Amino acid sequence: MRTLSIGLGLAAICLEAQTLKIPSSAVDVRAEPGFVFTTDAARHGDLVTVFNEEGKTVLGPVFPAPESMKVRRVIVGGLTKWDETHIAVSVWYKQTLDMDVYGVALLDLRHGGRQPEFNSTGSYWCESISRAAGGGFWCAGRDMERLTRETPILRRYSDAFQVSEEQIPRSHFPLYLSRMRTYPGTGGTLWLWLPHDRIYCEVRSAKPANCQRDLPLETEGRALASVSSTPDGSLWALLPAEEGTESFLTPYAFYRLDGPGEWRQIPSVKRLLRGTLLVGMGRGGAAVWDRSARTLTYVPLPRVVD
Repeated sequence: MRTLSIGLGLAAICLEAQTLKIPSSAVDVRAEPGFVFTTDAARHGDLVTVFNEEGKTVLGPVFPAPESMKVRRVIVGGLTKWDETHIAVSVWYKQTLDMDVYGVALLDLRHGGRQPEFNSTGSYWCESISRAAGGGFWCAGRDMERLTRETPILRRYSDAFQVSEEQIPRSHFPLYLSRMRTYPGTGGTLWLWLPHDRIYCEVRSAKPANCQRDLPLETEGRALASVSSTPDGSLWALLPAEEGTESFLTPYAFYRLDGPGEWRQIPSVKRLLRGTLLVGMGRGGAAVWDRSARTLTYVPLPRVVD
């Protein structure tokens, strides 16, 4: 593993960081170019709210389940833009008589997300969802009827919700299921992020996933780590900027993966402290969620001249 930092050769973008207020009830926040998604824990399950990049509500809060299915509780996995008028939400419905149903609900922005179109994925629980290059989508999740239900399974689906590919990531490290995340990569690849052990995997169609645990921080430390990909597919991370024992005043910095094991520290135009998470991209920058302040800040990413 090599860690590089840069000072010279940096062409700064002359934009100020822009901040949006996030509802205090939000338990999860994700961002994509054009949208911010929040998930709120409610009495009967998870509620979904969608904002634009200016902070205006464009959908919700909505309970992402059709009334006809008589769902008593819903668990939301991932969210992503499906097309210009729909948001895709991976869901786990708990119905009466303890019946569990898994699938993807398409929320129509034009109708306020009411009566979503539900598409079943059988016994497969899709915990994270990302649009795939060339059509269809990727899911990272588990098959709840298999004996290996604690093993992450990657599936690629067509737009007709038919499975076109399945992979089980192989790794030298144990892969624990804990709020998995998927992000688009370059050339049709996919990034899989397993936050429990700070493992990321590069996934290519018809090839074994390449999983690594080489983030530039102490493996057994308690530092927060979060990752996301830029629209061009490069992988970025938000990590402590300094080595050694971490405190609440330890600054955090962006890192970019430039090659196998080569993480480059990128100076930020905004001081970031412990408690902030990289939750996506938008407005030409990184979307950073400050959980204590309940804010989402778009931090411009500088152009790096190698």
